[in-house]
Amino acid sequence: MNSVWWGMFVMCGIELETVNHIFFTYKVASKVWCMTDVWVGRLFVHCDNATQHFEQIGFMDLNYVGNCVWKCMWIAIIWGIWNHRNRIIFNNGVVDPIEIFAMAQVKV
Repeated sequence: MNSVWWGMFVMCGIELETVNHIFFTYKVASKVWCMTDVWVGRLFVHCDNATQHFEQIGFMDLNYVGNCVWKCMWIAIIWGIWNHRNRIIFNNGVVDPIEIFAMAQVKV
């Protein structure tokens, strides 16, 4: 799943807009994932592929509730990055990783 949607990624203007770049390798997305790791008290090296990134959660040796919370947080971050991207494209928003992270926290 590495399809191109709009050409150059609007948030950085450097790389092609792919699923992996938007959600994982883009510097703002990486910063959001790092903030999440600190928030849950884990330091983790994340994959830059959506499927592998999500599957890594199972290797975090969390209990059932911890796993459920982390999976919800993962979905909330993905959704937050996507909404943030759309706000930039359609409403002239600005890139803000802290806002993405804060909104994901509220959703969990």
